[in-house]
Amino acid sequence: MSVSTGTAHFRSVHDAVEYYRPYGYEDVKYAVECKLRDGEIHIGRPSVKPGESLRIDEDGRYWIKED
Repeated sequence: MSVSTGTAHFRSVHDAVEYYRPYGYEDVKYAVECKLRDGEIHIGRPSVKPGESLRIDEDGRYWIKED
């Protein structure tokens, strides 16, 4: 059985903003900038270990699948 785990990595800043938009932030762009600055989220592909693979969901968020 394979398991997928969501990561804090997004394909782009735009994808991160769109992902967090429904969360009710007063200024979602500023909230994403703060999350990036604080290391809470990241832009770009995460590294994977042997036996893992990446996928991107419709929100531009990376997921790691353990094969």
